[in-house]
Amino acid sequence: MLPGWHQDPFPRLRDLDVYADRTGTIPFFDGEPFVSFFRPPRFGKSVHLDMLDFYYNYAKRSMFAELFGDLEVCTASFAERHPRSHQPSLRSSMVVLKISMPLLLPVCDDATAIINDFKAALRAEVMTGVERAVIEYNSNRTIDDPPLELDLALLDKRDPVELLNDTVASLGRELLVLIDEFDRAMVAAYRLSETGTEDDRAVGETVYKGVGLVVSSLLHSVKATNARLVITGIFPVPAKEWSVFNYATNATHCKELAHTFGFSVKEVRELMEAIDPKLSSEDLEAVMATVQLHYNGYRFSNATYPVYNPQMVLNFRKELV
Repeated sequence: MLPGWHQDPFPRLRDLDVYADRTGTIPFFDGEPFVSFFRPPRFGKSVHLDMLDFYYNYAKRSMFAELFGDLEVCTASFAERHPRSHQPSLRSSMVVLKISMPLLLPVCDDATAIINDFKAALRAEVMTGVERAVIEYNSNRTIDDPPLELDLALLDKRDPVELLNDTVASLGRELLVLIDEFDRAMVAAYRLSETGTEDDRAVGETVYKGVGLVVSSLLHSVKATNARLVITGIFPVPAKEWSVFNYATNATHCKELAHTFGFSVKEVRELMEAIDPKLSSEDLEAVMATVQLHYNGYRFSNATYPVYNPQMVLNFRKELV
């Protein structure tokens, strides 16, 4: 099983030597204060957000050379190609708040209770993320850096993300908010509204709308802080309906990210070859044929070639090893 969002998947994949370099996308994120992008599950969205965390996070600067030193973003040729759009001064400079949407748990047929439980779980996730960001910063600041101190008495009166952003700004730093699969609970509610009995579908429709309002409220409150914001999602419908996305750069169809999520044929071949340097060409081709049969064929907007589902390929590779 591959590492999840809260398990720091980027450094773990680097340790396993199975990370496909996607740091060439950094200039895109340097230049966009609010980015959203949508891809199916298991296409590396969480890994990409985690890479951005380690790239921009001041608290993780001690690991920068080890994690990025041999990747594209640190090469001289990359700097020459991006003299204006790429801002090295942004690296290792920000406080990062990571928010993962809680799972939707429809344990009863009371739509109001389900929505309220989700709202409480999301509030707890945000508070945990704020606490984590503060601890990370204070544990890794230099002696010359002032501590990041939140006035806890204000948390009941002010939005926690707004309070964190204002406190971070007082230190002369930027806050970067990373929200992974913001629509996870909504997708679950949508599935509930499409299956089961008529009563189940009615509950699902009510929960879908209610959860959507909760999530939309969070996104509006984060956007209002003017913090940098990157959001991933699965289901593109809210991005077309919610006004908060009017301010976002929807990178789903941007050519700069067309091949970011998914492995190319070359990358898959290199991963398979690394299993055993003595693997015969016949055996390698047999492995590639199996991979292509089951995991190839995804072509996203503006892509010039199809890609492989990365998590499935890596799990397949793990079984071979």
